[in-house]
Amino acid sequence: MECFFWSVGMVFEPQYYTCRVELTKVVALITTVDDIYDMYGSLNELKVFTNAVKRSSYKFLMSAAIWTHNNYMSALEDYLDNTWRSASGMVILTHGYFLIYQGFKNDSVESLDKKRDLYKWSSMLFRLFNDLATTSDEKENDKSPKAISCYMHEHGVSEEVAREHIETLIDKAWMKMIKARIVCSEHLTDPSMIWP
Repeated sequence: MECFFWSVGMVFEPQYYTCRVELTKVVALITTVDDIYDMYGSLNELKVFTNAVKRSSYKFLMSAAIWTHNNYMSALEDYLDNTWRSASGMVILTHGYFLIYQGFKNDSVESLDKKRDLYKWSSMLFRLFNDLATTSDEKENDKSPKAISCYMHEHGVSEEVAREHIETLIDKAWMKMIKARIVCSEHLTDPSMIWP
């Protein structure tokens, strides 16, 4: 049900029912894989799984899993550079893009490269909001680093100060995403065709 609500939050218009159903499946799979990397898999199991799947986003999840298993706390910049790619945002946005507008056509795939910054900053927002919303219960079960803990460790500040900093990063990411959307829309006669 939670996965369906995520898809409703992304694509609420009634005509996109099929997209919501398919995105719910994608989100459920992503959540399961993310939990395997964050909480359930041993490092050796995760290496085997990553090699079996051979998907770039799983490589980034593997990096995060290695950090977690080694109790390594990266600098915030390194954490964000890794996790925006591993965040489910890229996968969900790409699936949504094809489910809503295009189907799998060569020019559709090529147009994704032109929207890279739009997808990057959308995914970064997803990651930052997700980390900001992490509850105490999740912190007890999930030992993987989050943006807040990375900033606290790197700068020796309280959680409150770290949360304020993450909120500032969210504001900046919004501005960068809006700028990327404007750049993408300049190449189209119908700017509403840009998704997200």
